[in-house]
Amino acid sequence: MGFEAGKFSYEAVFDWFLLLKERQFQPTGTLSGGEQKMLSIGRVLVENPSLLLLDQPSEGLQPSIVELIADVIWRQMEEKGVTVLLGK
Repeated sequence: MGFEAGKFSYEAVFDWFLLLKERQFQPTGTLSGGEQKMLSIGRVLVENPSLLLLDQPSEGLQPSIVELIADVIWRQMEEKGVTVLLGK
C-alpha cells in the first residue's frame, strides 16, 4: 500500500491523495482549499501519529474531496490504530 508496518511514507500519502503527487512541486499557496487540506493531513500522517485531532476537516470542500479525506482517515483508524477526534 505504500507504507511499512507502523510507519507512513510520502509514497503512501501520494497513493492516497493522487492530486498531491501531481502537484508536489507547486507552491502551497497556489493549491486549492481541498488540496491544502489533503496536504495538511498528509504532513501529519507521515509523522506516524497515534492521535489525530481534526477540526472541521470537511468545511468548505467539494463532496468528492470530503469523501476522499474521510476514506483516508477511516483507513488510518482501521489499519494503523490511529485514534481520531473530530470537531464540528
